[in-house]
Formats: sequence, structure tokens, C-alpha cells
Amino acid sequence: MKLEHYVDRRRGRQTTLARDLGVDPQLVWQWSRGVRPVPVIRCVAIELATKRQVMRWDLRPDDWWEHWPELVGTKGAPRLQQAA
Repeated sequence: MKLEHYVDRRRGRQTTLARDLGVDPQLVWQWSRGVRPVPVIRCVAIELATKRQVMRWDLRPDDWWEHWPELVGTKGAPRLQQAA
């Protein structure tokens, strides 16, 4: 699930997630809307705080395999596109 959908699904989720992560709710909003990319260092915490409803590969769809190669081929992981 995209972070945007997660925070929009229920009132107060953005604030709760921000509190769980120790960041400002505005920063969570910026991440969820693509104003700022989610830092790699925050991805695992977001995955855990959302009870895996938002996965690392959802947060970093363009480079997740470079940061967490151990996830390649795991259940639910997106397929990697072949280089042209």
C-alpha cells in the first residue's frame, strides 16, 4: 500500500505515524505526497509502525532492491524489471 493511501484511510493516522516515528506530522504528509522522498533510514520503521501495511518497496519503488537485496524474490516483493 502506498503511504498516501495508508494515511488517508483513517483520520489521525498521519499524526499517529508521526508520533511513532518521532517526526513532525507535516513531514509524514510530505513523504506521503511525494514532496520529499522517504529516507532509507526511515523505511523499516514505517513498515513496522504500519504493521507491514506499507512495505519498504512501496516507499522506495525505484531503488528498494539496492538497499534491501535480501527482499528480492520474497513473497509479495515486486518483480524487478530487466535492464534494457
